[in-house]
Amino acid sequence: MKNKTLKIIGVMVITTFILSYLSTTALVSAANGEPNFILETSEAKNYGMGVIQTERSVAATLQMNGEVSGGFTYTDFLGNPQVAEDSVFETENSHLYYPVNLRYENYWNTELLREFSTHYARARNVSDLPDQHGNYTASFVTEQYELSVDTSCEISVSDLTSEILFDVSSKGIYQIWMNNINLIGSPVILSPTDKFVIPVENELPPVIDGGDSLGKYFFFAAYETGIYRIYLQTGDPIITLRAEHHKGQSIKLGEAIRGGKDPSDPTFFDTVYSMDVYQLDVKNLETVYKYLLDFEYGSPSLYYFVEDSLTSYSSSLNPGINRVLPSVTDSKVYIVIDNPNYFSWADPGIDEADPLKYTMKFDEVEPIEHIIGGNQTINLAKSIGVTARTFEIVNTSLVSFHFEDLGANSPNVFGNKIIKIDEEQARDASIPSTISSSNGTFMSALLEPGKYKVIFQHSGSMGPEYLHFYTKLVEFQPLNVEGMDLSGTLPYNFTGLNFEDVTLPAWEGYPNTYGATYPLGFNISIDENFWDYGYNVSIHADKNAEIFDDYITPDLAVLWDDDGNDFTDYTEAIQPGNATKVPVKTIPSGDVGDALIIGAYDKFDRIEVTLADPSDRDAFEWQYYREFWGWRDFDAEDPNFDDGTLTATGSLNKSGTLSWDPEELTNWNFFSSGSDDIGSERPNTDDENYYLIRVRCTDDAADIANITSVRLRKFTKINLDLGSKLAFNIGTPEKPVYYRASSGSSSNLKFASSYNQSSYLDVVHTIDKNYYSEEAILYLYASDIQLYDYNGSNNGVYVPLEKPLTYSVCVFQPEANYKQIIPYNISLNVPTTHSNQLNLSALPSDQSNTIIVPDRRTVYLNITPRTMYDWTQINVQFINASVLSTRLIAPAMYDLDTASTYTSTYGNGQFNLGYTGVNMNASIEFGFITETLYLEFVIENTTNNSPIMKTYGGQFNYPMLTILEASVKSNTGLYVGIGAGVVVLIAVSVVLYKKKH
Repeated sequence: MKNKTLKIIGVMVITTFILSYLSTTALVSAANGEPNFILETSEAKNYGMGVIQTERSVAATLQMNGEVSGGFTYTDFLGNPQVAEDSVFETENSHLYYPVNLRYENYWNTELLREFSTHYARARNVSDLPDQHGNYTASFVTEQYELSVDTSCEISVSDLTSEILFDVSSKGIYQIWMNNINLIGSPVILSPTDKFVIPVENELPPVIDGGDSLGKYFFFAAYETGIYRIYLQTGDPIITLRAEHHKGQSIKLGEAIRGGKDPSDPTFFDTVYSMDVYQLDVKNLETVYKYLLDFEYGSPSLYYFVEDSLTSYSSSLNPGINRVLPSVTDSKVYIVIDNPNYFSWADPGIDEADPLKYTMKFDEVEPIEHIIGGNQTINLAKSIGVTARTFEIVNTSLVSFHFEDLGANSPNVFGNKIIKIDEEQARDASIPSTISSSNGTFMSALLEPGKYKVIFQHSGSMGPEYLHFYTKLVEFQPLNVEGMDLSGTLPYNFTGLNFEDVTLPAWEGYPNTYGATYPLGFNISIDENFWDYGYNVSIHADKNAEIFDDYITPDLAVLWDDDGNDFTDYTEAIQPGNATKVPVKTIPSGDVGDALIIGAYDKFDRIEVTLADPSDRDAFEWQYYREFWGWRDFDAEDPNFDDGTLTATGSLNKSGTLSWDPEELTNWNFFSSGSDDIGSERPNTDDENYYLIRVRCTDDAADIANITSVRLRKFTKINLDLGSKLAFNIGTPEKPVYYRASSGSSSNLKFASSYNQSSYLDVVHTIDKNYYSEEAILYLYASDIQLYDYNGSNNGVYVPLEKPLTYSVCVFQPEANYKQIIPYNISLNVPTTHSNQLNLSALPSDQSNTIIVPDRRTVYLNITPRTMYDWTQINVQFINASVLSTRLIAPAMYDLDTASTYTSTYGNGQFNLGYTGVNMNASIEFGFITETLYLEFVIENTTNNSPIMKTYGGQFNYPMLTILEASVKSNTGLYVGIGAGVVVLIAVSVVLYKKKH
């Protein structure tokens, strides 16, 4: 609750830090903002809203005023509150509890995706009384404070947002000292052009008797001059700030810098904090900078600062020899050696200095040109330390790199990455994939036209290091998009789709010939419905017959006589080509229990049986020997067991093939014995390891079934890592930039001959990007491909694969008759009422569409607004249909800098709304943030009649506020300065951003 009117008069207090200055202290006060827009409530609309847009990143206080009770918040475009609702409840003096102050934050630094930062102020009636509906005014207010170098300012923390205007007149490192406060989150710093400036936070050691820090601070790199805006949040009542500028000593390439103090220095034991700042002018982005940074004593915090197109930020700087300094843009790089732990407490009240002494030296490394498709040996002496190669890509290509280790120690590939040199900044190459082995590093990347570099760094061994460097360009192949039949239930039906059968080329130089593959790339033409797409990668046993159809002959065949308790050897007689008949039971009217046992040193998953005399009845069953448990029926363990000798009469009624999945069989391990085991009906294997199966008689009256030969298929299982990446062009045809739309990376995958078909990636691997593009590229690669061999081994051992695998690839999109796009234009002046005040069983409608649904269909309602950004209501009613899911899809334009934000923050513009049900009635509200929006409904037909979708949409015509950079309301405040004994009174002001639309 609020029980005050806003009347703030500030008085600054001089604060002394551990490193005190003769300070100038400044205060700027704030006052109520003028009403920016009015939120209305009524009987028809029990809450009012207003659209908030910002022309730049901003933090402010959203201030609500009114005369009657109300509840207040602001939401995103889906109606999700961004702060907890604050309420003024119904009393005789409700007006005294105003204003209500809500902290408002909206940070963004690019026009792309700006629409997703649209917010909606909301005022809600919280009273049941009809006369308590009212109008509320909304304003944006900030308390502004000015800060400049070598001055101090004190902030009295209130429930208004404090905005610190920091005047930067020259570039460099700026350090902001604070009193001992606890910040909520990190400082937010925005440059004059609205770049995010990421600071480093640190603090001095604690006082000896209390644990509080002697001083807290943050510092950042200023790459622009002008006014920076700083926002700090804390629960403490007072913030005191002081600013320092560290211009930075210029680094001269090839010249050593000696920093710190020698023990002979008379101030060596003085406990004085230090921050050393250096700046390096980047010559160009092709040049590589190496450095030496060695500390004789001291352990400071080390950072380097750079900027890119969106931010300036820091990373840790590692000391050592032959280090590489990453260059992101062609602007300066700042090096900061910060020594907050400049002393320690040796004893109570006795401090002990921890000074620094170091040597630093930077050199430039000019890269050597490399021609793609060539190979060369890198010979890197420790005294040289760093070398680099550059190469040119003319057309978008897949390029593979092999960095082969030579000798006990080899140079490292810096960052294990390929670096693209754009016009103004360097970035990692698009869509990389990396494979490591005992023979070095194998890397592939999708590279757009342009220049690239690879940096090699000595690992630190005592002598020279060698590495062989190969490159190979892989051509793209065209791949058609198939129409997917979505009838029936998931998984989708791939029957009838044309899969492209491809063989991934073996990677030359990989330790096993077919142990890894070069990537294979496909060009795909796509359309604006990109989120509908998917792809599948499968392996089929019948398409890899040379690998999986490996037939062997039995190593053992014996007939068990259940009456005589003995074994008869038929191993030679059962071999293919031998005309001898091998009986399955001993005599025509023999006892139940006779069995023909077949064994092999290799595990097998299929047996082909050729009969001379078939059985005349259902009298035989197939079993395998289960370790520790004895003989077990196949069909009791393996649901995939198939008996091809079975007729309606019984097994062994015809020649045929029996197959099973060995991995479904519990404990089918090898058996080994030096003698017959009559009690367990296990034969002598002469101590060889054999996998055993048998066919056993279950009917005394059965005729003898005679076999002329059997053939076994060796069980073959392959282990591999399989990856796929699909990227699409978010640049232009003339200057493409590829961004990952979807990827699959699966490790330790297994495929066996008994599986027949395996889809290593998701059965439907969907593409989750929502973007208009005309081309995409899919590429596949495999590694660590090894064959399991079960030669007398229960667990299998790895052996190299000797032949390449064939993969089946398909990119698909639902066929046109399984989706329907229905246009809907929101009419002018359509009455609207909020959803929570509507009778959902009788929603209004002004458009009706009949939908032809085979079984399941996706319906897209393509909505065109009357007014962009206005709060919007769409009423939807389905008849004769069940709605399985509802999503809002907001297409957007983005680039490489904003793509990750679109994915991580905005879910690729796809939002699950949760509306489902039979004959669903729903009233859906949202802010209309893009030029067109889609409501996506996945529906099923529930009757014999065609489904009908009724639609009604309207917009509320709410006011819109655009917060601008400058709309000033002046107020008189008190400024107190102490400098050279002069006290000055001046007028100060607060900026109130406003614009009424």
